Amino acid sequence: MSNLMPFSQTSSWATMWPTSLEKPTMPANAVVRARIDEHIKEEATIVLAAMGLTVSDAFRMMMTRIAYEKALPFEPLVPNTTTLEAMKDARQGGLKAFDSVEDLMADLNAED
Repeated sequence: MSNLMPFSQTSSWATMWPTSLEKPTMPANAVVRARIDEHIKEEATIVLAAMGLTVSDAFRMMMTRIAYEKALPFEPLVPNTTTLEAMKDARQGGLKAFDSVEDLMADLNAED
């Protein structure tokens, strides 16, 4: 039996904690490799270091949570066609701008 507690059911964060001060005894006997953009890896490494974690720590936590919960620990975002078109328009500067909330609401309600 592992000396790790199950994940918190009230949190969307990957949280596991030891039940004692001993180092967990689960052997790391498999290697996983993944290709990722180097800038993403650098940014993630900085964020994780601020939390006291390594990329390997975070990956182990994620994989353990997937194994326990039989699901991803986050909702994958798969935008629909309308959202993809809106994102493309936004990148090309095709956004409307408003001077006030009232102007925005008037524009939104104009189609009703």
